[in-house]
Amino acid sequence: MNRGIVGLVALILVLIVGGTYGFMKYEGWDLFDSFFFVVVTLTTVGYGDLIPTTPEGRLLDLFLLLLGVGAVLTIIPLAFSYFIERGIRSALGVETTRKMKDHIVLCWFNAFTDQAIEEIKHDIPYLVIENDEAAISKLRDRNIPYVHGDPGEERSLKKAFIEDARTIILGSREDSENAFTGIASKSLNPDIRVIASRGEHPHLREDWR
Repeated sequence: MNRGIVGLVALILVLIVGGTYGFMKYEGWDLFDSFFFVVVTLTTVGYGDLIPTTPEGRLLDLFLLLLGVGAVLTIIPLAFSYFIERGIRSALGVETTRKMKDHIVLCWFNAFTDQAIEEIKHDIPYLVIENDEAAISKLRDRNIPYVHGDPGEERSLKKAFIEDARTIILGSREDSENAFTGIASKSLNPDIRVIASRGEHPHLREDWR
């Protein structure tokens, strides 16, 4: 999730906890009343049934109004923007969160490409191109970046930023699919390294990097 949203959520939580404690201490309110007052203040509802009477309580209320209300009003559009953007990316079949460069593209998610992921996931950026819904569900469950599309289509390869990739790993059991996708990727990025599985997906060697 966007770091700005996470930071604002953390700030709001700190204000809620700190404000609740402050009103309990300075105004003598109980936990529920203090929490309730902080929430209605941050959300600008302001029922008016509770009013700070001590100087410390009023200063705390002013602090919450100046800082907390601003944080709440800022986080709402940011959150909407974040979830709308994710929804659009999902609808388009693109779940990568940023532009990639010098990365590895893996085509078809199976034992062969999964082995490659285990070897590269802490080292080099990567993503998977896949069009099978069951495989995509597994990618989502494991938070693996992917492009939803046919690996052999130019449109899918471009979504995977193939022009800036260093390597493409082809995991189809059909040599013809691997050959076709390899040719397509080379036409978009002549310098890309192409690695293809054969037959029963032999062990991935260390020299593929």
